[in-house]
Amino acid sequence: MNSQTTRRRTLRAAHYLTGARIGHRHVTRTRVIRSQLDQIAPGVHTVRTVPVWTDGTGSVQLTAYVVLLDALGLSLRADREAHRAAYGLLCRLLPGTDWSHPYAYDVATGVLVLDAPALPEELH
Repeated sequence: MNSQTTRRRTLRAAHYLTGARIGHRHVTRTRVIRSQLDQIAPGVHTVRTVPVWTDGTGSVQLTAYVVLLDALGLSLRADREAHRAAYGLLCRLLPGTDWSHPYAYDVATGVLVLDAPALPEELH
């Protein structure tokens, strides 16, 4: 076997191992977020965040409006502390996310998607 084929196989194997590590981290992070959100608000399926700019104290501040939804898409009954804790959890465990945009986090899959309004397909 020549050295170029061996090098190619080694690089390919390293690439696969890196992908496996990234996948394992995603699964672990999703499991942690799911279990902690279940402790915060049992039955949560989706966490939706909407940025809100407030001017209550004379300076503009960015805050977030958080909605906890169940599997049917209905809002869960939770107090303000539960909403704040869910938002804080997502901010800590998903670093690097620009929270000045609306997002929807699917608890089952661990996918955070931009939750911007879009036109229906019929209107395109």
